[in-house]
Amino acid sequence: MSELQTIGIGFLGLGEEGRFHLERFRLRTDCRCETAWTPSASRNDNADTHLVAYPSQSFANITSEPKIQLAIIDAESLGNNLALEVATDCLMHGQHVMLGFQAFQNQPNQFASLRHLAESLGRQIFIPLLHRWESPYLGLRTFLEKRLLGQLRGIRRISRQFVPPALVGNRNLVCTFQQSIDRLWFQMLDELLTFAPESDPVIETTQEFLSKRVITESDTSPRRVTGRRVDVNFGSLESEQTVLAQVELCRDSFVPLETGWILEGTDGGYFDRKWYRSTPQFELVDVPVEFPQSNQDGFYDAVMTSIRHGTPFPIPLDSVQRVLNLWQSIERFQLS
Repeated sequence: MSELQTIGIGFLGLGEEGRFHLERFRLRTDCRCETAWTPSASRNDNADTHLVAYPSQSFANITSEPKIQLAIIDAESLGNNLALEVATDCLMHGQHVMLGFQAFQNQPNQFASLRHLAESLGRQIFIPLLHRWESPYLGLRTFLEKRLLGQLRGIRRISRQFVPPALVGNRNLVCTFQQSIDRLWFQMLDELLTFAPESDPVIETTQEFLSKRVITESDTSPRRVTGRRVDVNFGSLESEQTVLAQVELCRDSFVPLETGWILEGTDGGYFDRKWYRSTPQFELVDVPVEFPQSNQDGFYDAVMTSIRHGTPFPIPLDSVQRVLNLWQSIERFQLS
């Protein structure tokens, strides 16, 4: 058996997400972390450039490097505009690209353009939605595929946590906190669209939670988003097949609450890894639902397989576009 081709990887930006991917890829034997570049504005003594073969002084040295087949772009570290510019450059030089949704959250049309470019060049774009390889997502999706709930009627998810004042007032962590809000919100919307019917979502109500604490940065507004909520229906309200959904994320609540997904159907319900149904004697019973173990390595395995064999990636880009469209629809509804 011939040895697997070693995939060369370059890292552009080593923020939280970039460092995470670097740590995961460097543990593999089928790839080589060639080089990393961090913009001077976010460069610090703790940058993990020592974990790659050599650090780069310019992103152009990475995008044009023939040894690199995959470019990991940290949009949070680089900023959205630069991340899109770098991604385009990488694709034009024949590299595959891994890029977080953050680069497109306010401009989903850019995602369509970059996707079209990648397809025309025979390259792939990987959106790192690692939660799709985690136990809660895998288990619930498998359960729904068994169609034990009958016609789905309602979906709900509430996540409330309290963020200590010391974290909110820490200038170095304010940006990271807002990024975690966006990342978790995108994940929740992605799961909602996976579990809900394929029909287009209709926005009913939305709400943003604003922190009452003051940020001490001189050039920053004292109000910032600490949570979001949206009510959506799938299908017409006049139809019996309407599915009502509510999703809430709050990181500034004195009442912590994590419901997970609650699903209600015509023949049963689901909550906390239990399937609820009624017996002919009108007794409500619950049956435990077995979930598989999380396997985030499966995400990186799929990336390597797609690059080597040109096979479709398990996360269709159509599903990413659908989440971006919902995100934009929510923001438009708030402004209307």
